[in-house]
Amino acid sequence: MPGQVLNPKPAVPASTNIDIYLIAEEDIAYEEELIRNPYQLSPWLRYMQHKTDRPIHEKVFVLERACRDLPGSYKLWKMYLDLRVRHLDGLNPAKYEEEYDKVNDAFERALVLLNKVSLSGARGNCRCRGYGSCISLT
Repeated sequence: MPGQVLNPKPAVPASTNIDIYLIAEEDIAYEEELIRNPYQLSPWLRYMQHKTDRPIHEKVFVLERACRDLPGSYKLWKMYLDLRVRHLDGLNPAKYEEEYDKVNDAFERALVLLNKVSLSGARGNCRCRGYGSCISLT
């Protein structure tokens, strides 16, 4: 129709709209601390300590943001990659191909953003379809 905008852009990015439900009432203090100090490691580590017994999607939500805000933090990337690999433990790669792809993508982002990684183990022994679980951060 004339005068209608076909693809209006939302004021807030779509990922924010989708993920905002992952912030619970008890997380507000941690979120406020991150607003004040988004580029410091300790608030992110405290937040993850708080999320210890929470489901994986809540931990991933926090760690994805942490790695985005502190892309050079080996500690955060190691924590994030270990979490993602542990989540795959015992899952059939054929049945859960999408989950394996997510982990491989995370490893690729870490390789791009970090300048110091080492390979541990032989490539043939990887359970993450090629290389994902064989990469360890030093």
